[in-house]
Amino acid sequence: MEGRAGAGKSRLIPVANQELNNNGVVVDFDILRAYHPYFEKVSAEHLEKTHIILHPDVDKAKCRIMEYLKQNDYDVIYEGSLRNTQGFIDFSQEFLNKGYNVSLYVMAVPELESFGSTFTRYIDDLIENNNPRWVEKIAHDESYSGVLKTVKEFEKQKICSKTKVFTRGPIMPKEIYSNTVRQFPTTVEAIQYGREYGRRQAIRDFWAKYKKVYTVLRNTKPELLRNLTEWEEMFKLEYTSLVTEKAELTRTL
Repeated sequence: MEGRAGAGKSRLIPVANQELNNNGVVVDFDILRAYHPYFEKVSAEHLEKTHIILHPDVDKAKCRIMEYLKQNDYDVIYEGSLRNTQGFIDFSQEFLNKGYNVSLYVMAVPELESFGSTFTRYIDDLIENNNPRWVEKIAHDESYSGVLKTVKEFEKQKICSKTKVFTRGPIMPKEIYSNTVRQFPTTVEAIQYGREYGRRQAIRDFWAKYKKVYTVLRNTKPELLRNLTEWEEMFKLEYTSLVTEKAELTRTL
């Protein structure tokens, strides 16, 4: 399952698992990181760099787990952001060589919404004392750009027997594309449509989400408030872009 940080990939787990008769073993990088023996210490001392600091150890653990599952023929659901195109291709190829079918489920979410969700998820986990994960903007942006590149390579190399694209729904993700039905000419076009589809709603929802995040951080982690500037700037750019597009469309008509 794929989607950049904040896209809502976790909501795809029940969808994918249902197709495996609820027998899939879920491998989630974020959960593995939380089990690192130094997770709490590193999070407390280097919150914004926790992902980078612990990544080598967590990646080794992930590889060992995936290897064990593969060698013992378990059904596997792996949740990732597709930033590392070649890495995803390599381990997918290993499963293919073992006789597995590989499916790719992608969440297509507007950039403003997904970046904002990294903040809302953080404060929700913070409130619930549930190992909150701070996502740096560079990590989010690399995921955003990496999705299309990786999907193109997967299709070029014919790695997946099944590919689906989803947008967020009220409760469960909404499927908008599968390579069997082909509602769009290509998977990439389906992703681009999904990203565009929710832009206006993301803009309308911004201030309510922002105020909630601001209030919680002000009371609990005031040192992180400076990071909200990047979210504000993204909103301003997105709002200006949408207004400009609307004006150009009006002139054309």
